Amino acid sequence: MIYNLNAKDTDFAGAKTMVFIDYEYWFLGMKKQHNSVPDIRSWFTDVKVKGQIVETLFFGDFTQSELKGEVERIRASLSSNIVDGRKSNNQKDHSDFIMLNNIYQKLIKLPDIEQFILFTGDGHFQSSVTFLRNFMDKIVGIYATEGSLNSQLAEAANWYVEMVPEEADMVAAANRAAVNSMTMNQMAVGMTPNQAVTYQTNRHRNILLSEPRNPIPAPTPWWDVKRFEIKKMIIGNLRWARENDRMPSFKRTVEVVCKNNFNVTEFEVKSVLSDMVKKGFIRQVTVDTANGNQLMTLEVDWDSIESYS
Repeated sequence: MIYNLNAKDTDFAGAKTMVFIDYEYWFLGMKKQHNSVPDIRSWFTDVKVKGQIVETLFFGDFTQSELKGEVERIRASLSSNIVDGRKSNNQKDHSDFIMLNNIYQKLIKLPDIEQFILFTGDGHFQSSVTFLRNFMDKIVGIYATEGSLNSQLAEAANWYVEMVPEEADMVAAANRAAVNSMTMNQMAVGMTPNQAVTYQTNRHRNILLSEPRNPIPAPTPWWDVKRFEIKKMIIGNLRWARENDRMPSFKRTVEVVCKNNFNVTEFEVKSVLSDMVKKGFIRQVTVDTANGNQLMTLEVDWDSIESYS
């Protein structure tokens, strides 16, 4: 996972910090957008350098079938501070309200807390973030999955991080999707879920055992071919932006490439562009615009980018 930091203020690393995680938002966002699950340890490695962490709190309705088993995974990975936000009286899930209530409780009970970090992209938190920052003089940071962060929430915070999956994450997600699809096909012909999974596991093992010791080199995998094509699309868009004196952002580049090329997905373009950033062919830099605002734009190493593979 790549953690893209956008900071208006940078003096926060030593601040006493409380962290509030909307785990439903994180879990469901990863599942729907990337067919994956939260990597809690990887995220905490990134967040713990952004402040002196006093406490982390996880919020969610863990009675939902999709979140079954996540309480144990959170405890094993990081924390036992889990706040149940289950539905009551058949009302809409109110994890957000419980999380907000806890934020204000900590604000009152722990006045020495200097920074509040929220893991959510939900715009409902924007007014609270504005209050904490402007009226209580607190530093506020936001973590969100890339592409699901409310723009007003991002603007209200001192800094925010958009989490972008790396190419390896995408390949793993694609493999999971393929296995799930095959498993469902077996279930369709009368197998139980356990029988279907066992069938796929044994099938994969038999394929490996049947391979020759010195197999003939396989042709170029489909993803290598598609990644090369997406690379050309991205470079073409960035070259057009340079020639037309535009300042392309990460998000806008993905949108334009997907709009102009019907055979690629947003997830695929994000993965390739993120990999190009990670390997140094493209940098994300903050520039001042004519109207006095700041914009995170892409800066291309034109001398080396064609060698990206």
